[in-house]
Amino acid sequence: MSNTSPRRPRLSGTGPALLVALLGVMVFIALVFAVWGLLVYPATPTATPMPVAETLTAIAEAVLKQPTKAATQPLPTALQPTKDATQPLPTVTQPTGTPVPTATEQETPSPTASPADTPPTDTPRPPTATPAPLLINAFGYGLQAHMIGVGHDDTVKAVKDLGFRWLKQQIEWKQFERTKGKYKWAELDRMVDTCEQNGIYLLLSVVKAPDWARGPNPDISVEGPPADPQDLAAFLRAVAARYKGRVHAYEIWNEQNLHYEWGNETIDAVRYVDLLATAYQAIKAADPQALVISGALTPTGGDGGARALEDATYLRQMYQAGLKNYCDGVGAHPSGYNIPPDADWRTYQDPTARFRGLWDTPHYSWSFSGVLETYRQIMVESNDGDKLLWVTEFGWAVDPNPPASREYAADNTLDEQRDWTVKAYQMGKAWGWVGPMFLWNLNFRQIVPGSEQGMWSIVEYDGSPLPVYTALRDMAK
Repeated sequence: MSNTSPRRPRLSGTGPALLVALLGVMVFIALVFAVWGLLVYPATPTATPMPVAETLTAIAEAVLKQPTKAATQPLPTALQPTKDATQPLPTVTQPTGTPVPTATEQETPSPTASPADTPPTDTPRPPTATPAPLLINAFGYGLQAHMIGVGHDDTVKAVKDLGFRWLKQQIEWKQFERTKGKYKWAELDRMVDTCEQNGIYLLLSVVKAPDWARGPNPDISVEGPPADPQDLAAFLRAVAARYKGRVHAYEIWNEQNLHYEWGNETIDAVRYVDLLATAYQAIKAADPQALVISGALTPTGGDGGARALEDATYLRQMYQAGLKNYCDGVGAHPSGYNIPPDADWRTYQDPTARFRGLWDTPHYSWSFSGVLETYRQIMVESNDGDKLLWVTEFGWAVDPNPPASREYAADNTLDEQRDWTVKAYQMGKAWGWVGPMFLWNLNFRQIVPGSEQGMWSIVEYDGSPLPVYTALRDMAK
């Protein structure tokens, strides 16, 4: 019969000493394994939550304190390809005040000694990931950010977190070819690498001719086009050859119906189409699959006076000059001002509005839908109805104390910005004749704190999301 007494047997003899020795050995072995584990498997930091707290301004300052490394060197902030970099993302925007690159770097001479505008012969950088399927001339979700001279992690995380696929970056030509035929590639290389590695489609909006290209006696107080379209064509040919299959679309110029985007020269749609046609041919020769988008016009709120040419009039003149033959999509900037995107501009009333543009000068261009429906009608009338309108900039500004002439920002609330932006994307998708839509903007509140561009941003100064960001992330796509 087994002993059922609850008393524990007493230990005696050598038993206790042996047990203590065995325990000591086991503790020693455990300590050895613990130390070995720390040496072999150091602690790995967890991923930064989205949105990040560290501002892009701080990152930009750190980047600009150091010379930019040569494009062929490993980039300390380059992102590793994600596990699904070759797969599509889940299917679940402006004034040209974009900051310019100021980091010091060496210029790359054109590969041939003469002449400077000869197409480059250097080997394009090889792809680092399987090219994304080129089903890109269709409706898509995009936004404009700034990736020149700053870290990229925040922007990439935002694009993915939002469930978007497109990113627009404005490229100031004068910063990347300061001397004719000598190109500064480092920052462009870094940006293209990041987008490719993360499966992001990239639209480059190319603007601002270098002084050397603007001809005799230019008005350098404003930006302007080149005197010879071949100079822009040479630059774009070099860019398209270097990034063949990796930059998906190019927008040629920006708001060229506005005086300070056209060098205070005579606003001329025929001259612009000549510039566009030359650029189109150069890009297609280097990268036939790249898409070319016509420069988006600025809504003028009326006839434009001496400072601008009414955008519908200018678009018609572009078509008369041959626009249809020299673009894959028509750019548009349907600014929202203080009008809901689905409001009928002919009947909409808001007696509390501080900014009275729509009511003082009734015109379709104060309205998101008014701009796009007017342009669409012109495209159909010009037998170009099969093309899509690319909304390369849109959005609603919010600021209780906006600068002069931007008073519409004080009329808008954060809730209206949220609801109207979501509605605009829904309308663009439902129409069927709108291509990618680029919201202006992601992060200019961080890039240029205190600037008017920040009134359109969808994140705060510290990177925390505004209501519009959260709504865009959560909306059905």
